[in-house]
Amino acid sequence: MSYDPIQFAKKYQLSLESARKDYPNQGTCGLEIELFLLDSDLRPLLTVGSGPSKKSFVDYLRKNHIPESVLWQTDLEAFQWMIEWGTNPYYSARGAIYEGRILEGVILNALHQAGQNYEEKLHLWHGNLPYLTAVDYDSIPGGWHLAKRRYIEKCVDMYGDTLSTAGNHTNISLPEPLLAWDFMHLPAAEREGFLLDNYKNDIYITATRLLRAFAPLFIATSAASPFKAEIRDGKPVVLITDHNSLRSQIFPKPAILDVPDIYRSHQDYIQISYDLVRRGARFGNNNWIPVRARSLEERVESLIDVTSDELERLYSRGLYAAGEAQPLDEMAHQIEIQNMLARVDLPMTRVEIRTDDGGNPLDLALANMTLKNLLTMRIYADKEFARAFRYDSEDIRLARQNETLAAQQGLRAEIANPFTGKPVKMRGFLRWTLEEIRPLAEALDQWEDLRPLTEMVAGAPNT
Repeated sequence: MSYDPIQFAKKYQLSLESARKDYPNQGTCGLEIELFLLDSDLRPLLTVGSGPSKKSFVDYLRKNHIPESVLWQTDLEAFQWMIEWGTNPYYSARGAIYEGRILEGVILNALHQAGQNYEEKLHLWHGNLPYLTAVDYDSIPGGWHLAKRRYIEKCVDMYGDTLSTAGNHTNISLPEPLLAWDFMHLPAAEREGFLLDNYKNDIYITATRLLRAFAPLFIATSAASPFKAEIRDGKPVVLITDHNSLRSQIFPKPAILDVPDIYRSHQDYIQISYDLVRRGARFGNNNWIPVRARSLEERVESLIDVTSDELERLYSRGLYAAGEAQPLDEMAHQIEIQNMLARVDLPMTRVEIRTDDGGNPLDLALANMTLKNLLTMRIYADKEFARAFRYDSEDIRLARQNETLAAQQGLRAEIANPFTGKPVKMRGFLRWTLEEIRPLAEALDQWEDLRPLTEMVAGAPNT
């Protein structure tokens, strides 16, 4: 059946009505926001207290100043001066973006309260740190459990201070009723031996593969981190560079994990992911790819949550034989492997896009999430759209090259068209993309939400 945006929009809206009734706690749009916590001199906040009462600032802030009603929406990040917020899922991009701003307000209030206690004005910050900061194991929050801490320590060994960046992650899914209806209306022969979970796995793997082609566009339209910390004449300074998104350039993107064909199919994903884990190339939940398929659980951190205190109690009482000279480290390593292997084959329910800088104006943040949501719909509804991006070695090479150019030059960049390989200006690629989704956007009454992007096509800046 050929793609009909009007008919699909009607079916999509009907499925949203059903989803809101039958799955009120689910949604199609969510946002994860990473933030830096800084002191009055824009230096990262490390610890509070001394001696036995010494703790990471973020642990102190979450315990003492984040309201209990939203505490569950916060999480620790890699370092003491970072915090992550996750919105509830919403059936609209607007809901997720608006709640994200409210949560940023909550952290501003919390920092204000903490600052009053210490008679200092505290700040939050997006992107990359405005103060040169060395990182080591002591930079990791004390509140992390053993397996997570061990994982971050290994990341510190490999990537150092390049881990200290703060961006926004967008989570996009499709309404459950829509997927169920379409699955049940497949020809009986196609459904033979095929479960709804299998169908959804294929849908989200395909969306992940094809959305990667648009990652440079997402980077360019959200770029807002041109600042660079340096020392000049012995004093810390913050420079404004010509780069659009230093955060995107700084954050690790190891080629060993950006593997061709991993998102060609769900079976490819399973086989290649297991291989990466067993070879030790992938040693944690983060696969460092700009667009990735995610599993059923929201913001999963550990399927086997064993803390160092629990292990110490078990070993000290002789309930398990330690066996090795360093039993805690060995057990942590085994927990880490089991967590990774268990995550690989969970049912896929969303796509996570990790390209955006934070700190954008509200209307631009809404436009960027709306774009991602509409592209996901178009990919699902139109079996021909963007299929020239195969996720083979040449596609990945061009994607990485395009993403670097987007981070450096933003909307001024000339990239390789991900579907033809020919040169194209970023604004030209944005124009084409908006034209492709406009009929669907208008049918869903979302075209006006894309206004900041149409203004960029006409020459407006991204930051």
